[in-house]
Amino acid sequence: MRLISIPGFVVAASLTLTPAAFAGSPDHGPHNVPTVHAATPPRNDGPKTHGSHESGDHGHHGPTPFIDRISANAALVAKLTPLLPSGMSLADAAKGFKNQGQFIATLHAAKDQGVSFVDLKAEMTGPEHDSLGQAIHDLKPATDAKSAAKTAEHEAHADISAARPTLVDRINGNAALLAKVNALLPSGMTLADAAAGFKNQGQFIAALHVSKNLNIAFDKLKAEMTGPERDSLGQAIHDLAPTADAKSAAKTAEQQAHTDIKTTRPPDTDAD
Repeated sequence: MRLISIPGFVVAASLTLTPAAFAGSPDHGPHNVPTVHAATPPRNDGPKTHGSHESGDHGHHGPTPFIDRISANAALVAKLTPLLPSGMSLADAAKGFKNQGQFIATLHAAKDQGVSFVDLKAEMTGPEHDSLGQAIHDLKPATDAKSAAKTAEHEAHADISAARPTLVDRINGNAALLAKVNALLPSGMTLADAAAGFKNQGQFIAALHVSKNLNIAFDKLKAEMTGPERDSLGQAIHDLAPTADAKSAAKTAEQQAHTDIKTTRPPDTDAD
């Protein structure tokens, strides 16, 4: 009967081990205890997978990857090409970055600080995904990394802003849309004069349609919408044609503008 004490000791030992063994795996029974530690290491792959996913997102998700937008903007390409490492294409340089601002700032930082763009990129797009400031600090510890990163980001913003196509540029660059807009322009008014002051091409083209639909002078409609008060299209219609159903007229014109833009939009471009 003394043998009973042996199982009792074994049972007691098992109960003592159970909380530690099951602490990270509450769904498994005692027979799985030997496999708990073997299953744990693969969980460390989580951050690596996430990092890989982030890098992959930039080239495969969304209607137009940012490198395509850069490549389609001749003025921006002209600004960035001198910043590229010798022999490296824009597409290769941009791989792995989250957006064009981060990419362009990194190009500037490499140039400004005299460090290798390839090394700086590796710090920012590798497993740790360092910020630009941290990457600069890692490669050039004596530099004021925070200030250097801020300067590079300002340079990137300036490049993007200066190279951004204007409303008139976008319409002029789309022959099919230009033909539709020209047919709506008041006699003797240029596209540049007509479009000045409008927020975007949708608002501008909708105003042209309202002028045509309701026989309202376009210059008066424009003055209501782009003047100090910045009236909405509906309010401008109400002010100039009080008897019209302003809400319905505005909606109709906005739908016409949307159709004009949508049916003439070249493949792989962003909506305005």
